[in-house]
Amino acid sequence: MATTSPSMQTELDGPEVLRRGLREQRAEIAVDDVPLKGQLPPWLTGTLVRLSPSRWDAGDQQMRHWFDGLAMLHRFGIRDGRVDYANRFLRTKQYRSITEEGHMATSEFGTDPCRTLFGRVMTMFRPDFTDNANVNVVKLAGEAIAMTETPIPMTFDPETLETIGVSPWAEHVPGMLTIAHPHADPVTGDLVSFATEISRHCKVNVYRMDPQTRETTVIASIPDPKIPYMHSFAITERHVILVTFPLVIDQLAMMKGALKRGGGVVDHFRWEPERGSTFHVFDRETGEQRASIAGPAFFSFHHVNAFEREDGRVVVDLFAYEDGSIVEALMIEDLRAGTATLPGAELRRCELDLDAGTVDIRPLADPNAELGRIDYARHNGRPYRWLYAVSSQGTRPGAREALLGDQLVKIDVESGAFSAWHEAGCLPSEPVFVARPGGTQEDDGVALSVVLDARSETSFLLALDAATFTEIARAELPQHVPLGFHGAFFS
Repeated sequence: MATTSPSMQTELDGPEVLRRGLREQRAEIAVDDVPLKGQLPPWLTGTLVRLSPSRWDAGDQQMRHWFDGLAMLHRFGIRDGRVDYANRFLRTKQYRSITEEGHMATSEFGTDPCRTLFGRVMTMFRPDFTDNANVNVVKLAGEAIAMTETPIPMTFDPETLETIGVSPWAEHVPGMLTIAHPHADPVTGDLVSFATEISRHCKVNVYRMDPQTRETTVIASIPDPKIPYMHSFAITERHVILVTFPLVIDQLAMMKGALKRGGGVVDHFRWEPERGSTFHVFDRETGEQRASIAGPAFFSFHHVNAFEREDGRVVVDLFAYEDGSIVEALMIEDLRAGTATLPGAELRRCELDLDAGTVDIRPLADPNAELGRIDYARHNGRPYRWLYAVSSQGTRPGAREALLGDQLVKIDVESGAFSAWHEAGCLPSEPVFVARPGGTQEDDGVALSVVLDARSETSFLLALDAATFTEIARAELPQHVPLGFHGAFFS
């Protein structure tokens, strides 16, 4: 665990550290040679690109939710043991409207642009989706793509960070709401994802898309009278697993809201625990529904992994919250004021018996955790052992000792044992695992995290040896990177 000398420490309470992590960042810079402490492994060559919401004002209007901020790309180029850095806002329609005209062009997750009554009514029938892709970065058919939960993926150049435009496969998404966490089929390379059709009777469509031809096939559908909010899902070598949680979007309330006050989508979420959670398991090739298994009410943003046991059981690991309150708890004003109550997520294993139609759910480890990554290329959809995640100090799953995560953890999902990295006054981001070329061990590589240092109000790129989970290097930036969500390493 990292330590800092007393002379360097500044006593900051949790809310103040978080407030500094959510300060806007409007400066776009380029640093050819970022000061480096320690030594990066010579084999580590490539580009880490991360996304973060970085501006929450829109003229006279303030965005309300952490998820609303304008998307900024952060690029860390690594080669020959050196690091260069650049950052740049995605040049979207939303960005141009705010910076050039002083107002939002479209609604965001928690904020409506206060259109006229006519505009709000028209939006109900002809939704104008935001292109503010501030959640995740993926690579598909040679394209670097920024994504959010609307069907408008934005392409960009990972070297220059120049925004190219809306990806051509946007028009093939079979639904109006989608996710920023698609999967890549390990055999065919196809994109596998789902999208929700919104109508009087909603439908969640599971689909696969050929990244070259963009031919799209809906392989399964889940009808639902309401819109279930799902942020991710899981695949195995044979199955697609979707979990519908009892956190739903009430269409009728949303329509009334559009007429009365035009609130953001988050204003129309409803927690309906009587629905419970349902595990839907489909054959990835034929679309045959293998099982629909009822489980207890809980909520999850992020699945970790899934795989099949020799006895036919399907294992799904995810970060679970007791209810959906975490979504509304992330209002930006409350986070900055230190008044938000943030529940911790518990790492849970859900074992599905497809023949019996039952699920056994149990905790996997003590630390509360979120924003987890694995050796995706070799172990997604397959048995695995190591998980890297963000956590809060205090080992109980629901710990609230820190606002958001103030430590990184490496968890052994077989034993529940874990290692941690922590430094006073710092908030790390999702740790991205990069495997050493030619390595045979699952944890042979490095974990990369962009860490906010609230003491100096700057950030640094942290490199941990994934096997020992100890720091090997850090590259210190001259400015801060606002707290964000996800990123990808392009080798």
